[in-house]
Amino acid sequence: MSASARLYSLESLHALRGFVDQTAEAINAGRLRTGESIDLNQIADELHIAPHNVRRALEPLTNEGLLSFSEPHRVVVAPPDPRELDRVYELRRLIQPGLLVAAIPEAPLVGLDAVGAVTEGFTVVDWQADGTYSTIMDFFYALVKPYNSPAEFTLISELELKSERSLRIGFDELKLRYPTDMQTLSTQYLELLDACRMRSADAVRDAELGYLELSQDISMMTIPSAHVISL
Repeated sequence: MSASARLYSLESLHALRGFVDQTAEAINAGRLRTGESIDLNQIADELHIAPHNVRRALEPLTNEGLLSFSEPHRVVVAPPDPRELDRVYELRRLIQPGLLVAAIPEAPLVGLDAVGAVTEGFTVVDWQADGTYSTIMDFFYALVKPYNSPAEFTLISELELKSERSLRIGFDELKLRYPTDMQTLSTQYLELLDACRMRSADAVRDAELGYLELSQDISMMTIPSAHVISL
């Protein structure tokens, strides 16, 4: 094999890794929806790589429940698992309020106004746009990380990622179909921000639990067989 051929192969493998990462990001952001398919042969042609290598590279996403193989050369975006969402939110309710309570007495509230501006616009923002969602999550992570253990922070980050896809799609669906209920969510989150400003541990805990309850209801809207839960 020539040096140029080996380099070309490495470039193709690098492109394949990028494609897998981008696919995972698109699914978690809700830009690729349940039931949408990916033609492995087409991707293989575009990346100049064998189809079985594309299939193998996507297998971790099937293990994570993001994709399922419907045919030998096609994968489909899998629906969120309601049992997994139940477990994720149960753990988030157990852990997440405590992380905020630990941070709130001393944490600098940098970015609070920016998060408030996004929150007030819940009914109009594009939830598939990464900047919208990351504004809120970046504030939360910056708030809690210095005041909690690395293990706790890692766990809550992983749990949040597991619920991100259903929540972002749910936000978008709610915005389109039930804008009044979206305003209820906005009000709940603004209560949480106000509790942070007051540095009240009890108010923060109650507001965060209320927000997580509403978030789970909205996440469940993305399950094909789930009924819409009135907020």
